[in-house]
Amino acid sequence: MPTETIAPAIIALPLCALAMAIVTIHVLTLHSSDAPASRKRIRTAAGLLMLLLCPALCYALAIATPATTADGGNAHTARTFILSWTVVLGLVVMVLGLAMFDIVNNLRLAGDHRRALNCERAAEILAAAQASLAARGSGERPQLQATPQIVVIDRTGAHQRQ
Repeated sequence: MPTETIAPAIIALPLCALAMAIVTIHVLTLHSSDAPASRKRIRTAAGLLMLLLCPALCYALAIATPATTADGGNAHTARTFILSWTVVLGLVVMVLGLAMFDIVNNLRLAGDHRRALNCERAAEILAAAQASLAARGSGERPQLQATPQIVVIDRTGAHQRQ
């Protein structure tokens, strides 16, 4: 009866422990970052799912044997192997779903940031117009000159006017 696993346990178990340590550190340090709360919640959920995925993947690779009944293995062994990989696949799909949800959330946050910048710029234009009107003092309509400005937003969220 073949008892060969996909990966040797001496390699898979330490890698699993290392991956779990890295994900744990990431989840714990995420709470002290200045990221928006929605981003923290999504990434914490994804990290917790990854903490479940690591041992499931380790079990599927290093412990469950791919023996089938045709190879002389029993039905329980084949069922365990298939079930372990089904769990791994399900967890991977959930992590990818959270990753897509994170993308949509980041697009929403970027739109909010862009709207805030537009409101800030509109307030500056309005203040300049009011100041110009007050400076004229004559009640005439001031001549406003529009100067095109380009707002550049870098990856850190800072913006510069050119």
